[in-house]
This record gives sequence, C-alpha cells and structure tokens, in this order.
Amino acid sequence: MGKAKLQRLLGQLESVQLADRQNAATIYTAATLAVQKLEEQTATTQPVAALPEAAPTDLSTFKQQFANHRACRQWLKMQGVHFTKTPSWKDLYQGWRYWLAIQPALAATLTSHPLPSSARFEITPQLARQQPE
Repeated sequence: MGKAKLQRLLGQLESVQLADRQNAATIYTAATLAVQKLEEQTATTQPVAALPEAAPTDLSTFKQQFANHRACRQWLKMQGVHFTKTPSWKDLYQGWRYWLAIQPALAATLTSHPLPSSARFEITPQLARQQPE
C-alpha cells in the first residue's frame, strides 16, 4: 500500500472513531437524563396506602343490610367482585369486606396516578387469584 492510501485510511479511521465517541457520549447523556428523571418520579410518587381493617360489621348485620341474596350478588358483581360458583352468604360477606378494605388503596392510587382527560378508555381493576404452590 502506498503512503497516500495509508494516510487516507488512517484519516477515515480517526473520523469513524470520533463519530463513535460522539455517539457514545450522546447515549451516555440520554441514559443519565433518563435515570435522573426516573429517580425524580420515584421520589415524588406517593406510597400506596396500606389496607385498613375491614368494616366491623358481622354477617347477621350484613344479611339484614342486603336482605336479598341475588341483589347482593348483583351489586357485588357491578363492583367487580365475581364468584366462580354460586356464593353462600358467607362468601358474599367475605367478598364485600375485602371490597371495602381495598377501596382506600384503590382511591389513593387513582388519585396519585389519574387518567388524562383525553383518555378514551376506562380501567376496571381485576385482581388475579394467585396459583397455589
């Protein structure tokens, strides 16, 4: 190879190395800014409220309040509480107590992370049952 060709190749190599360094610096800067933004969001996010004790109502009071088994089940279904088979009064009561217990945490989460007004959808929380081990 001639001296001129080597000089040209070295010049190209230097320009490629310079472009690589500039790209690496750009990537590093973008990653650093993204990490800082995530840290700021984490610092400003309010923790989700702990689940409080459920309402201190007993099963007999619950039965008196709802009186109609079918109406109670329909109301719970509208609230997002679904049963895999026909529930007993005790099942309805347990579902209702749990529904009451998660309301403050759900309200706190939806308040701290509201949907934008332009959103064209609605979120209905559904909790998946964990598989037994």
